[in-house]
Amino acid sequence: MGTLKLQLQLFDAHCHLQDGRIGQVASQLIQTAANVGVRRFVVNGTNEEDWELVKQMGETHSSVIPCFGLHPWFVGKCSSNWLTVLRGFFETVPSAAVGEIGLDKGCAQGKAVDFITQTQVFKQQLELARQLQRPASVHCVSAFADLQEILRSSSMCPLCLRSQRKN
Repeated sequence: MGTLKLQLQLFDAHCHLQDGRIGQVASQLIQTAANVGVRRFVVNGTNEEDWELVKQMGETHSSVIPCFGLHPWFVGKCSSNWLTVLRGFFETVPSAAVGEIGLDKGCAQGKAVDFITQTQVFKQQLELARQLQRPASVHCVSAFADLQEILRSSSMCPLCLRSQRKN
């Protein structure tokens, strides 16, 4: 009787391979991970400045699922037409998801953003995900009750939740 060999297939559901600290070696990281069974990478955009890089990664690597969104740490630095720009990325990348979006009451030093602004931007991005029928990658830190309230009162789209910490 022959030996059954199972090949482990993994999926990285949340990464930032476009991050400037690793951007130069991202292709090598993708290849190394693929060699040990990682088949797909969800690469989450965080701000307008990195969306093009995320798009390029998706075009270069078939294993990359690009995501475009405003992370709560960066909503205070967005342009006045950010939502139009964001929508444009989804028009050109039909396989993209919405992310990384969310709420964060525990922002790191120097990254604090008004929570009302975070909430408004988060709701707009959730609505965009719903309209475009895209899944969303959601970041939530110390704002779980707020997140639950928003999700209960809005039309749902598929979500991947990370960094959830109860209040």
